[in-house]
Amino acid sequence: HAVRMLAAGAAEAWLVTPMLSEALFGLKLAKLTGTGDRFHAVVGIAEQVPLSDGTFDSVYTGGCLHHMATRYAGPEVRRLLKPRGRFGAVEPWQTTLHKYGTKLIGKLEANAYCRPLDSERLGPMRTAFPELKVQHHGPLLRYAALAVQKLTKRAITPRIGLRMTAIDDRLPLPRRMGGSIAVLA
Repeated sequence: HAVRMLAAGAAEAWLVTPMLSEALFGLKLAKLTGTGDRFHAVVGIAEQVPLSDGTFDSVYTGGCLHHMATRYAGPEVRRLLKPRGRFGAVEPWQTTLHKYGTKLIGKLEANAYCRPLDSERLGPMRTAFPELKVQHHGPLLRYAALAVQKLTKRAITPRIGLRMTAIDDRLPLPRRMGGSIAVLA
């Protein structure tokens, strides 16, 4: 995501990851895309980032927040943001469909610490960000996409993913059934 943001015109981007291999991959990808001079990688965990207060204008986590201890990650993200800084995340939401779908087809990644967000897990984020907004998306097709990925070992392209989300959002189902959320503050 950091390299994509640079390609879209961001002045600089930082990757904070607990995985050295991901940091090294990010550095290599940034260099290959001609954005290496604006890309920075730090090995660390979101609950305790080794950077100064007010470092960032914005923080984005794409499918990472649900792997974190939100009671520590929320205040840490707030600490890293400059005044009026923005936070965004796209995450799985705990639903009945998710619970049984995971039992039926299993996790996409074996042995990953994965706890989809729910109201309780978002509580610490709301404390850190009183203005936090949550938008629910994708009540059904998200699970079909995950099943296709798992069974065929082929990724869903971003274009198809966005189309599926648009269709899902038009289905006449309650938003609380949405299997994905956008967390914005």
